[in-house]
Amino acid sequence: MRPPHRTLSLLIAAATLTPALLGASATTAAPAQAVTAPAAATAEPTSVTIMVAPAQGAIVRPGEDLPLTVSVSNGTDQTVTGSTVTVGLSDDTLSDSAELAGWLHPSDEVIAESDADSAGMPDDAHVVATVELPSVAAGSNSVTPVTVPAASLDFDTTDWGAQGLVASLISGGTVVSTARSTTVLVTGETPRSPLGMVMPITAPASNLGLIPSEMLAVYTGPGGMLTRSLDAALGHNVAIALDPKILVSIRVLGSSAPTSATDWLERLSGATNEIFALPYSDADITAQAQLGVNPFLAPLSFDDAIDPANFTATVPTPTPSPSEGEDAPSSEPSTEPSTDPSDEPTPDTGVPTLDELLAWPYSLSGIAWPAPGLVSAPVLPAFTANGFGTTIVSGSDIALADSVQPPASARAGEMALLVADTELNDAVSDAITAGRESDWQEAIARATAAAAVAADESTPRALLATIPHEWPGNSSYLNATLSALEQLPFVSPVGLSALSDAPAPELTVGETGESPERLAAVANLLERETALTGFSTAVADPTTVTGPERASLLALLDIAWIPDDEEWRTVVGDDLARTREILDSVSVIQSTSVLVVGGSAQFPVTVQNSYTQPVTLTVSLLPSNGRLVVDESVEVTIDAASSSTVLVPVNAHVGNGAVDVQITLTTSAGVQLGSPVTIPVNVQADWEGLGAALLGAAILLFFGFGIFRNIRRRRRERAAAEAQDIESTQATPAQAVTEVEDSTDADESESPRG
Repeated sequence: MRPPHRTLSLLIAAATLTPALLGASATTAAPAQAVTAPAAATAEPTSVTIMVAPAQGAIVRPGEDLPLTVSVSNGTDQTVTGSTVTVGLSDDTLSDSAELAGWLHPSDEVIAESDADSAGMPDDAHVVATVELPSVAAGSNSVTPVTVPAASLDFDTTDWGAQGLVASLISGGTVVSTARSTTVLVTGETPRSPLGMVMPITAPASNLGLIPSEMLAVYTGPGGMLTRSLDAALGHNVAIALDPKILVSIRVLGSSAPTSATDWLERLSGATNEIFALPYSDADITAQAQLGVNPFLAPLSFDDAIDPANFTATVPTPTPSPSEGEDAPSSEPSTEPSTDPSDEPTPDTGVPTLDELLAWPYSLSGIAWPAPGLVSAPVLPAFTANGFGTTIVSGSDIALADSVQPPASARAGEMALLVADTELNDAVSDAITAGRESDWQEAIARATAAAAVAADESTPRALLATIPHEWPGNSSYLNATLSALEQLPFVSPVGLSALSDAPAPELTVGETGESPERLAAVANLLERETALTGFSTAVADPTTVTGPERASLLALLDIAWIPDDEEWRTVVGDDLARTREILDSVSVIQSTSVLVVGGSAQFPVTVQNSYTQPVTLTVSLLPSNGRLVVDESVEVTIDAASSSTVLVPVNAHVGNGAVDVQITLTTSAGVQLGSPVTIPVNVQADWEGLGAALLGAAILLFFGFGIFRNIRRRRRERAAAEAQDIESTQATPAQAVTEVEDSTDADESESPRG
């Protein structure tokens, strides 16, 4: 939208209405509507503003009268009476973009120099008509048609081009308000400037990652915003910048998609327009580049939104023809169940992949179209790194000298630029958002002048006009605006590819960038998504968390939110609160105190899961001192919307006293969920059991040692006795021989002799 213009306000003195001059007639409009004019802003509560515009097209030819519409908006609480409007024409043709900008946006000094003595005319204009206006009631508008005769125009028929119009509202001897506009004198054949136009086809800004089915039915139905957008695009030579969110929102529904939506998609597939892709949800890539996001954010998964039942199809298996010599199959149906696998239908789910959901046969690629007026030179390398070779920028993004507009095709280092003409773009934006016919006429007059100025240069300058990203889908002037531009006798509508092929001078991109406040809000969203990605590792399929959350984040980064910053911040705050609830949905329930009595024990930890899916996590304990020893961590799965008490093995054998136990929950990826919880523990170590065990061990050692000594003593005594017996029975060798001989002799003496 155009920025508000300067407003002149003055207390209106009461006077008597005098007859209108020059055959002017008056009509009183309905209660006041906002009036947009080059030098008179939307009326403040205590202001009176005026607007002037050609009434039947912005082009006039030699010998023709010039019909005008003069509108007055009374924002005061008093009736405006006895006022006069003077209409003037610039002394010279506005020959270049700098002169056009200077005429349409005069400085405060120039406005201040216009007074009643000069009939409200600046130094470079002359009066061509004076009209007395009807009374304008407080809070209402008046629209007065004024016809300037051809004789009063006194155009130089040897020249053509943009002529400046000025209107001054005079009351009580004071210039109350002034407004400026333009008309274009066409004397014959004129040169033509190439004119390219870009139109976005997007859905309204929201915080939803997908367009709901019921909204798709409305948007693509008769008179719906997407229907009107496509109708306008197909009827004109405009390049379509398509939001893939529309494609995905229709495709994920499969057979359940509204018929109007699938028909809309079929119509789009038959378009002959050049088409290129916007980022998903037309997400703000400038903010991402300034925050160092690389690669830029893109959808991750839409599996959670797909119902496989909407994609299930049965592919019948063809019945083979009988071979020669075989009997043809009977025409009678068989009552026996078939056991041949080949006779069973082959299931084909047909569930689309992420790439299939996003796919489209784009005729143009690598074109970035960031939010106008916010592109800075430092972000261009990030655009290049993300595959964009061409960037569409507005004239306000370029460091211009003396308001001279560059051609539509230019370069900034390695980046190719498509530069939208500032005056033309502002006028087009005002035209499609016009609230009434006179507002649209005034905007088209400025657009016509911008095109005429470009064509009147020594070499007709190529032009680019862009429909705003956030253009209202209910605009009733879109088609009329596109038609008016295409029918200008000094433009030749062309595609973006033709503009890009033209010679490209080197330009310098400014350093504006996005505001620190917006960047801080975007950074919060990015930080929250990182936390949600960590949380997702607790569920069985992380994409069921990351997929919809990424789509929702991209929706919040929609460029269409930028003009409504206050509403956007409210929506962002609500989303941050929603995602905070997800991150806090898994937690340890705080306990006042836990008593652990000696020996091995089971430490109870109650974990609550209020999330919509089961979570698997590890419960870990960290004691503040050695009175409590933790044997191991415990992994547990907790069902959705439930709680569970986890028993963690611990030991307490060292001493009595207090221990603070810190409890943490982590996922299998090591991501901590929530903040650690500290629970006070009272440890009562088992000293009685330990003392009894020590006493028993001492007694056992004492008696054992006594028994051991007795055994050893008896073993020594037995060994000594055995040694003595052996010693007493052991003989020397000589004695052994004598004993043997004596024994032999004794035996012989006892034997009978024979």
